[in-house]
Amino acid sequence: MYDDEEDLPLALAKKYPHLLMVSPVTGKPTEYTVCSQYPLGWFKIIEQLVQKVDALNLPSSIFFTQIKEKFGTLRSYTSYHTEELGQLITEAEQKSAVTCEVCGEPGRTRNLVWIATLCDTHIGPELELLEESEE
Repeated sequence: MYDDEEDLPLALAKKYPHLLMVSPVTGKPTEYTVCSQYPLGWFKIIEQLVQKVDALNLPSSIFFTQIKEKFGTLRSYTSYHTEELGQLITEAEQKSAVTCEVCGEPGRTRNLVWIATLCDTHIGPELELLEESEE
């Protein structure tokens, strides 16, 4: 579907510019995307979220203002809130809490020096020891 993993956020933004390439300040189209600050392991979660939001056929005044990782889970902010939109965002955040942010495989939120959602492969032995000492 996409040629290069590095291009995933931009490719998604170009597919849904009315949702992802709107200035949060002016509400006008921009060449920048609001979806470039998240781990690529969550790309499928974000792609599904954007597809579902697009299917709602919301007014053009409703768009994403920021999509990012915070405290080990996905955070998505929009220019306006509806109950249905909030429910979709909450579902995506819940999925991110059990999805490795590096590879997209099942993972769990871990309290390391920072909070991250990782699978056993991507936590690595050094961080695993750190996690155990924190418990």
